[in-house]
Amino acid sequence: MARATAVVLRRYAIAIVALATVGALALSGAMLWAIHDMPLERPSDAARPALLLEAADGEALGRVGSLKFADAARKDFPDRLVQAVLSIEDRRFYNHFGIDPVGVVRALHRNAQAGEIVEGGSTITQQLVKMQIVGNDRTLTRKLREALTAIWLDLRLGKEEILTRYLNNVYLGAGAHGMPAAARLYFDKRLDQLNVAEAAMLAGLIKAPSQYNPLRDLEGARDRAAIVIDAMVANGAIDSRSAADAKARPATLHPTTEASQAGSWFADWVGREAVGVTGSFTRSVRVRTTLDTRLQRLAEDVINSALAGEGARVGASQAALVALRGDGAVLAMVGGRDYRNSQFNRAVEANRHPGSAFKLFVYLAALRKGLGPNDTIDAGPVEINGWEPENFGGREYGRVTLVDAFARSINTAAVRLAMDVGLDEVIRAARDLGIDAQLPKVPSLALGAVEVSLLDLTGAFASVRAGRTRVEPWGIAAFGPEGQARLQTMGPPMVGAQQSLGRYQQPMIDLLRGVVERGTGKAAALNGFAAGKTGTSQNHRDAWFIGFNESLIVGVWVGNDDGTSMKGVVGGALPRPFGSAS
Repeated sequence: MARATAVVLRRYAIAIVALATVGALALSGAMLWAIHDMPLERPSDAARPALLLEAADGEALGRVGSLKFADAARKDFPDRLVQAVLSIEDRRFYNHFGIDPVGVVRALHRNAQAGEIVEGGSTITQQLVKMQIVGNDRTLTRKLREALTAIWLDLRLGKEEILTRYLNNVYLGAGAHGMPAAARLYFDKRLDQLNVAEAAMLAGLIKAPSQYNPLRDLEGARDRAAIVIDAMVANGAIDSRSAADAKARPATLHPTTEASQAGSWFADWVGREAVGVTGSFTRSVRVRTTLDTRLQRLAEDVINSALAGEGARVGASQAALVALRGDGAVLAMVGGRDYRNSQFNRAVEANRHPGSAFKLFVYLAALRKGLGPNDTIDAGPVEINGWEPENFGGREYGRVTLVDAFARSINTAAVRLAMDVGLDEVIRAARDLGIDAQLPKVPSLALGAVEVSLLDLTGAFASVRAGRTRVEPWGIAAFGPEGQARLQTMGPPMVGAQQSLGRYQQPMIDLLRGVVERGTGKAAALNGFAAGKTGTSQNHRDAWFIGFNESLIVGVWVGNDDGTSMKGVVGGALPRPFGSAS
């Protein structure tokens, strides 16, 4: 009998070992499936340093990008901060194996009682996996991979390394990634300087960093911190007396200069430009820009008042403006009517038909072919393969000088001139002055049948003003690590081999000056020297004026985002107040 019992027990033991082996192999296979094609860490925007922008005079413009400091070591995180996070996010962190079945059951029970989702079951390890490895896709496969990868990560890294990575990278609102950045951003403190109330507020942000962002809703963040403090008491991290003291003295904000995000079209543009310059930095970078804040405010005021007045009457809902120094430095940039309502930058990202403003390149090509401003061109009706361009108002002309044809923006003259000198030469002139857009080799190109941005077109006029090819608009004057007084200076970017316009510069300026003095741009005349060119696209969808005086080159576009026509607006009318005021 005893012998038979021993045999049965031996068989049970073998079966148990076999099942355990099969289970282990299955789990190992599942984990291999979960991690086989995933990087150990996903690239993150937080890895790029924050840019602390300044105007040309040093006035702070705010921050662009995420705020992420160098990772702190585990010993640098004070116990009160660690306990605040564990108490509210994962109180069984040291007792589970990457996933917490007890926590999942507890969350399901509380959610069922509340009739809604009030508690999640994800561990800190799972949150780290989601943050750095598997991403946020809401699929069953992703959730399964998250759980299996969490188990693997728990075995591979260990608790302290997981916790350290999590605290250094968790998102805490207002662009702050990691506890070191958030402590500095909200309280201007190092980690070891945080008190219980501040630690509780930071831990409370993890659940909903935008909702509880104290810069937007301080009282809401304090209420959330009080919940964290209660969780710390329940978890034995602090006693009731310490909790009462923390609630009686809630966290007070001391936001740093990094707290204010630079919400403007110029900041967005220069932030993208700075990525290639500051890529090697691992902490916040000061970026001194070329922006003139006085001129920027003036440009914004003029655009808003003009659109609210004359713009409303003629059906113009949007406008954009760029002001450059002679070397291409951007002194002002307005990308639309209201940045808060639309961050789309119409000065940089919108490509529209420039109309007659494109004739700049036709006439430069003509000068290069040996023609002079006083030479004449037949401005009579012209027909090319069935296409017959018309002049404004249906007017007809005979033979006119180039200077008169340019000043009065005669379409028939521009088309005939482009065909005479060759469309290839027109395209080459546009390329030399900085136009990178696709340029179709068709006769209507002479009248601006192409889409260009305001910034590029204004840069082309700056090239004429400077007398060289090509002037590239730029916005970064100097940069360096935050806290360093001396910055590394920068200047205009060198784009290819620059060449002088030589003897063609002054005739081009004379042509542009004639537009303002006696042509379509008379409304933009200033007291003193001024030159420029108007442009109006078909059916009055776009109106342009690009011009310059001794100190500034200013480009203005007016129109509607959906391309609807304005009521008779031309480049010499509504855009004019912007240019002359600037």
